[in-house]
Amino acid sequence: MIVGLASPRVASSIDDGLERIERLLRDAASRGAEIVCFPEAYLPGLRGLDFEVPPFDKTDEDRALRAVAEWCREHHVATILGMEHITDGGRQIASFVIDAEGTLQGIQTKNQLDPSEDRFYVPGNTRRMFEINGVKFGIAICHEGWRYPETVRWARCVGRRSSSIPSTPAASVTACVSRSGRRRVRPTMRRR
Repeated sequence: MIVGLASPRVASSIDDGLERIERLLRDAASRGAEIVCFPEAYLPGLRGLDFEVPPFDKTDEDRALRAVAEWCREHHVATILGMEHITDGGRQIASFVIDAEGTLQGIQTKNQLDPSEDRFYVPGNTRRMFEINGVKFGIAICHEGWRYPETVRWARCVGRRSSSIPSTPAASVTACVSRSGRRRVRPTMRRR
């Protein structure tokens, strides 16, 4: 399985971010990727860093999900989309998993926030498994996977073969392990 690691430049607007997502999904699919992983909170951008984050509400979240689901279906590629999730309790950092048919498989929230994120986001409280083309995986977002090893250990205990760790736009990282040794999981990366 080829996993495409997208590391796009910070989007200047939601529309700019969506254009970059579509281009990177198309490009990764043409190179044989089966999953494309985007950085933590790529849409609208990770708050608290040295760039302006455009306004983002539930309408923007829904519009982005519809567009990305259509592009996944059109390009026959799955994605792990880093995007804010708007809830009644506040904004969450989340990874939305959309399969190659354009179906939202689910959402993994960032449950252990870095202290610098506390003023912008609320933590989630669940962990879940996903499966794309026979590869089971869990998601730990940014420092959850490095600072809190139980996030990766949990997924291994329930049968995952891969962990995805979407990080900030400057350092998007995904760690992958082959499925029963039969297929190699090869990460690829391209910056745009």
